[in-house]
Amino acid sequence: YQEKQTAGYSFWPVGGWDGLFHTLAGAVREHGGEIRLQTRAHRVVIENGRVVAVALEPVQKAIPTEAFNLEYVEAEAVICTLPVWNVLDVVWEQDLPDWYVAQVKLLAQDQFRVCWLGFYVASHEPIYTGTSLTELAVWFEAPYSRLPGWAFLTSGMDPTTAPEGKHLFNCGFAFQGLRDREWIERKFVEAERDLAAMYPNAFTPRNIIWKKRHLVAHPPFGVIQKPCLVGRYRPDYRVPNIEGLLFASETFRSRGIGVDRAARAALTCVEQVLGFRIPEFKNSWHY
Repeated sequence: YQEKQTAGYSFWPVGGWDGLFHTLAGAVREHGGEIRLQTRAHRVVIENGRVVAVALEPVQKAIPTEAFNLEYVEAEAVICTLPVWNVLDVVWEQDLPDWYVAQVKLLAQDQFRVCWLGFYVASHEPIYTGTSLTELAVWFEAPYSRLPGWAFLTSGMDPTTAPEGKHLFNCGFAFQGLRDREWIERKFVEAERDLAAMYPNAFTPRNIIWKKRHLVAHPPFGVIQKPCLVGRYRPDYRVPNIEGLLFASETFRSRGIGVDRAARAALTCVEQVLGFRIPEFKNSWHY
């Protein structure tokens, strides 16, 4: 905040997420890495307490019933980015300590999932409080939905996300635990009333060009951060008793929030494999 005068989680990558993914892919290939598309990680192969390979399976099938046509890629180290609710799909429970599996399953419960419902809105005039086009607006309880949430102008972060003279608004109303369809549909209606109340001069039919609902629940945003569900209460990114296996997910032990948290988790695991702190990041906030 001191450097940018912008809230720490108020951002949008220039070029959008697609541009970010292509940039990362280009960097991997430039340094000799290989990216396997249309390929699913079937299982991490563990023998005698160490990683030896990853079993891969093609996504595209010539016959709908094809299964277990595996290719094994030898590996001395594997960094898995799956969250707690998916990680046991690729790592067998029998290869992990019972207490560690129990810790993973505890955090994977539906009741601890952070979800949100929200809107992408295109508008003629910017939808914001008037403080700054790069502001991150937050609230603890909206007047109608009674949900906490956030909002920002995507086009304020990156003007290329909207045509010249137009604006793109993004918001979310957060809730804990998976909910049924009736509850979610009702909250969407209430959330629209919230936005009209919070932005009375901007969230109007005349200003709005279009609006799209979105739901982050399958998969959810992450595991709720509250006492006894953060820090040492989360599974360690270093898998106990298994050499060469690390979990780089913000749902495991990591610091920060959201995408920033996931990036710091990955950095921690990469440095663990390398055996040293990367100089450019040695003073950054991560495990």
